[in-house]
Amino acid sequence: MSDQKTDKCKKCGEEISAHEQVCPSCGEEVSQGFNAKPWIILAIIILVIMEILVGRGPGAETKSEPAVEIVK
Repeated sequence: MSDQKTDKCKKCGEEISAHEQVCPSCGEEVSQGFNAKPWIILAIIILVIMEILVGRGPGAETKSEPAVEIVK
């Protein structure tokens, strides 16, 4: 049995290697699917930049109000 991953061409139905970018039978371009890793990295970078611009970057102290004691 072959351990090589295969897909089927959506146009002609022939089996092709999962690493092919073009079907050898009909010449149709093969889509490789969605890769989420670059989008996750981009989202993290944007969040870090937003935090720095807002002033809550690394080492920034949080502003807290002094505790108020209510006396009856």
